[in-house]
Amino acid sequence: MSAAMPLSPSSQQKQTRFATPNGISHPRQHSQSPASNFSPIPSHIRSNSMQRTSSSSTFAPQFVKSEEFRRSEDKVSAIEGENDFSGKRYVWVKDPEKAFVRGWIVEEVSQQRVVVQFESGSQIELDLGDVDKVNPAKFDKADDMAELTHLNEASVIHNLQTRYQSDLIYTYSGLFLVAINPYCPLPIYGNDYVRMYKGQTREDTRPHIFAVSDAAFRRLVEEGENQSILVTGESGAGKTENTKKVIQYLASVATSDSDTPLAGRSPAKQLSNLSQQILRANPILESFGNAQTVRNNNSSRFGKFIRIQFTRSGQIAGAFIDWYLLEKSRVVKVSQHERSYHIFYQMLAGADKRLRDALYLANMDIEDFAYLRGGNDTIAGISDRDEWNYLIEAFHVMGFSEQEQNAIFRTIAAVLHIGNVAAKQESRATDQAMLTQEAKASLDKACRLLGVQTEPFVKGLLHPKVKAGREWVEKVQTAEQVRFALDALAKGIYERGFGDLVSRINRRLDRGGLTSDDNHFIGVLDIAGFEIFENNSFEQLCINYTNEKLQQFFNHYMFVLEQEEYAREQIEWQFIDFGKDLQPTIDLIELPNPIGIFSCLDEDSVMPKATDKSFTDKLHSLWEKKTPKYAAARPRQGFILTHYAAEVEYNTEGWLEKNKDPLNDNLTRLLASSKDDYVSTLFSDCVDESDELYSPRSRVKKGLFRTVAQRHKEQLTSLMRQLHSTQPHFVRCILPNHKKKPKQFMAPLVLDQLRCNGVLEGIRIARTGFPNRLTFAEFRSRYEVLCKDMPKGYLGGQEAAKIILDRLKLNPAVFRIGITKVFFRAGVLADLEEQRDTLIREIMSRFQSVARGFMQRRIAYKQLYRHEATRVIQRNLNVYLDLQSNPWWRLFVRMRPLLGATRTASEVKKRDERIEQLHDKMRQDQMERQRIEEERRRAELDNQRIQQTLEAERALALDKEEIFKRLQLRENELSEKLAEAIAEQEQLEDQLDASINSRRESDEELITRREQVIQAGQIITRLEAEKKDLQKQVENLNEDLIHAERDTSRYDGLDQEIRSLRSQLGVKDRKIHELESSHSQSEREKDLKISTLETELRSLKSSLMHKDRRTDDLEQKLNNVQRIATEEKERSTNSYESQIRSLNSQLGTKDHKLGDLEDLIVKKDRRVQDVEARLLASNKELAELRSRIQDLEADNQDLQANLDEVASSRSHHETILRQKDTELNSIRQRLQTSDDVMSKLQKENQGLKTQHEDVSRRHGDVEREMEDVRRKRAAMNREAAEVRKKLEGIMPFFNSHFGSVV
Repeated sequence: MSAAMPLSPSSQQKQTRFATPNGISHPRQHSQSPASNFSPIPSHIRSNSMQRTSSSSTFAPQFVKSEEFRRSEDKVSAIEGENDFSGKRYVWVKDPEKAFVRGWIVEEVSQQRVVVQFESGSQIELDLGDVDKVNPAKFDKADDMAELTHLNEASVIHNLQTRYQSDLIYTYSGLFLVAINPYCPLPIYGNDYVRMYKGQTREDTRPHIFAVSDAAFRRLVEEGENQSILVTGESGAGKTENTKKVIQYLASVATSDSDTPLAGRSPAKQLSNLSQQILRANPILESFGNAQTVRNNNSSRFGKFIRIQFTRSGQIAGAFIDWYLLEKSRVVKVSQHERSYHIFYQMLAGADKRLRDALYLANMDIEDFAYLRGGNDTIAGISDRDEWNYLIEAFHVMGFSEQEQNAIFRTIAAVLHIGNVAAKQESRATDQAMLTQEAKASLDKACRLLGVQTEPFVKGLLHPKVKAGREWVEKVQTAEQVRFALDALAKGIYERGFGDLVSRINRRLDRGGLTSDDNHFIGVLDIAGFEIFENNSFEQLCINYTNEKLQQFFNHYMFVLEQEEYAREQIEWQFIDFGKDLQPTIDLIELPNPIGIFSCLDEDSVMPKATDKSFTDKLHSLWEKKTPKYAAARPRQGFILTHYAAEVEYNTEGWLEKNKDPLNDNLTRLLASSKDDYVSTLFSDCVDESDELYSPRSRVKKGLFRTVAQRHKEQLTSLMRQLHSTQPHFVRCILPNHKKKPKQFMAPLVLDQLRCNGVLEGIRIARTGFPNRLTFAEFRSRYEVLCKDMPKGYLGGQEAAKIILDRLKLNPAVFRIGITKVFFRAGVLADLEEQRDTLIREIMSRFQSVARGFMQRRIAYKQLYRHEATRVIQRNLNVYLDLQSNPWWRLFVRMRPLLGATRTASEVKKRDERIEQLHDKMRQDQMERQRIEEERRRAELDNQRIQQTLEAERALALDKEEIFKRLQLRENELSEKLAEAIAEQEQLEDQLDASINSRRESDEELITRREQVIQAGQIITRLEAEKKDLQKQVENLNEDLIHAERDTSRYDGLDQEIRSLRSQLGVKDRKIHELESSHSQSEREKDLKISTLETELRSLKSSLMHKDRRTDDLEQKLNNVQRIATEEKERSTNSYESQIRSLNSQLGTKDHKLGDLEDLIVKKDRRVQDVEARLLASNKELAELRSRIQDLEADNQDLQANLDEVASSRSHHETILRQKDTELNSIRQRLQTSDDVMSKLQKENQGLKTQHEDVSRRHGDVEREMEDVRRKRAAMNREAAEVRKKLEGIMPFFNSHFGSVV
């Protein structure tokens, strides 16, 4: 017996046929390998198939088999044949041209060094860490790359390349569907394929865009959850085409319950339903939003999110389209080998004579327009005239009237005419620009199409008026500025027209009468992928920022599914949210505090002297060396950001202008007042509130100024909010080569796109977990063969898995045992497969030898059995012939069929009765079924209402989640401040009550003072009479003094002492005067500072106009702070007044002491001195009373003003939240300023106290000197004369100030 050849495991695997619509069957290999995935996917969308080989090497039923195709197929077969079971250790080695080259290890130099040999025969010595393992043969052409046991970049590229060469352009990668552009038509999108994928699970079909669409549709219908399909990729990768296929499939399966074939370009009457209108909206968007690029003939130059609404029964109920980042610069500048938007060329090629005359395009071609002549005129294989007819047909299907179409085409033609307007320098002596004669003709055509007069347009273009202060002045425009203004206007008209076109389409797709609140939607996102160019500008930052957010969304979604899977299986796992890995870069771009790139750009966009250079320097000062995600670009003007895909260097030239997106206000106001309703609607946001064109009032627009960065952030926030409320499905489109040729696969290019699209990011995440997983039954059935002496009888799945793993002696760190599955690290299953293949090879060798021996013995036994059987047959045949000759046997054979005839009639009757009973029961069952169905409908309606309420609550929770996260930290910081503010408010209320009581007491005191003044007037009258008597006494004393002078010459020396005393008294008076002047100066400074504080408070209140309504508590706190400042001012004022009163009282005491001194000198004049002291005291008290009254009135006015301001600020409480941080900082600064003022006033008060102490010391000296004067009798007469003079000086002042009171 010859030795049996071992059979490979692949030859022993079961083969099933996968039928295609055209009858071509594809062998499908069912593998028992794990349904691994680097992200847990629900069971109904997980794929367990590893390899699906095809006899035709194509996913399509048939293709045109060119020699190039056949050569590629032969090559693929060779590649597959090389991955054999020869025992070689195949590895991948990096290559600069092919990305990776396969070889095998021929020698191990050391533990970390190996020698690798390639197919060319060359060898190279490498580190073991520089090579990657090759997957076993069973993993070739895997439908899901996540199932590869060796998850590395080389295996991913190899799998995609082998599938692409076999026309298998779709491949799963966990949550992703990777789609590679075939650059040739594949017949895999017809109605037969729609029917094939309809209602099928992921395991039952091959990877396809229809499979993703069907999964989203079935989930929406069965679970009632919103779905989204995210299609991203580079330009030319096939995003637009795949998006069209998604919409095609959804429109096909949702039109009716029957499989109605999808209509092509059929007459308009067949496209009246909503699903066909959705399909026909796409050609309109392509004409106005797509253009030819170097990589793609029909590249979408904008992003769109199409929401298709469905009823609960799965019928289309409406649609809505959101658009993002239209490439406006393509309108005015076209690169070589590219084209502007399709609509320009389609209109020039397909418009009839009547329309061309109306648009002033007669006898004009592409080369006649400056905006078009720089690029290609046509696209190979595409007729612009046919596309124009198809566009007009789509307009009719969408319900656009002829007037609406003409209005749209007028703006398109106006843009072309604006491009032909040229300006030149008016003269050498001036920079003023002027228009050429040809330019005036083109501008006149554009103005007619836009419905405005030419002269005002030219004036606003060449001599725009700008506001300087309160006056409008004309500005000189150079030729370059005029060209810039025209280009900006052309871009603005096209962008606004595109936005209005999308809005009109949305209004026609929104079937308000058919939709209801319980409808759900499938959103299809078509947006550019991550971009890295040689010169990356502001547009690339916006696109990359969007992709950063989308990648974070994918990582978070993948993380959530992973955690749910591990939680269900109750395995040990370190919970890591990989979405947070991207947060530092996202914060660096979008955070307002600390200021991010967008916020810094917005801030500099409103600064008049800011430049791109200053913006870049500001970014460097804010972020350089403070985060590893940011670095300065040297020597270019820009910066480097680290994204999830790679580091990108951005050039910041022109960013401020791109962010501001400026338009000439004179022209926009003119267009807003256009006679053409369509044009005026486009610029309705530029209408001035006043009718005058150049009103001296500031121009107020309907909307606030928003930069491009702000609009993009708002749109992206809205998009992410919608995506978070859906269950996403991810499609990554790949560009295989730059030559637009089929079958050419550039591995380095594809690898770079996989990195940018996040596919490799998913592989990175998968390596940290347990990507390979098997159910207990699959694991036991496949790997139980590796274990000897397994226990007999029934074993639970988990117990059996533990026994197998224990006997395989695997490291516990590389696997986890769950409740229903076994989880493995990447690469573990490959080792188990090698062990299993070796064992099966030995088993099959023994089995073949035993089988061949058995077959030979069986042949020998058959010959023996054949001889014995011949004898048995002969014996039985003789018996049969004997029976045939017997007459009784022949009679029995003839009578046997008649024996059952009598029983047949009764059996038929019983059968009829049974049938009638069954009919009656069926009718009863039908009625019962209808009743149950009606109850089920009612229960379903109740369930729908409950589900609707739950969905609303979930949506509300999702909307508030992001805001809650941002405000959670802020809430903790403000909680304590809020409590303090409430306490301060209560304290201030108590102080306000005390101030009101104090004011009431001051009013009563004022009344008392007035009565005292009246009494003082009466006393003064009485003192006048006494004064006359005293004058007489003074005259008598003068006479006595003359006699005394004669007798006492020894008193001559006292005259000099008295003069010295008088001089000292003069110095004292001057000091008092200086104190009074310093006091008045301090009063003026205090009033000035108080007015400054009030001015700052008013500016503070004006800034409060920009807050939000949800800061009512902060507003109350601000008012409390203002009242605190006011009360602090009042307290400081009262403190100063009390100090001044104390000083005045001390000065009064000094004067009283001087009066006592004079009384000691002249005892007879004591009453006069007492009257003088009382008058001085009355004057001081009256002055203090008046100053206090004035202060109280001023305080009353301040309080009233504060109350009015508080009331006015309360009316604007809705605008407070946006600037709460700035306001709090401003308040702190104001409080700090108030504290500084208080400290300064305290220092001044301390200085006054020091001066008062000096005056007191000098007063003591005066008192000691006056002790000597008491002994000098001769000075009495002179002092009496001084008293008389003082009284004569006081009386006019008293009469002028207090005469009216008396």
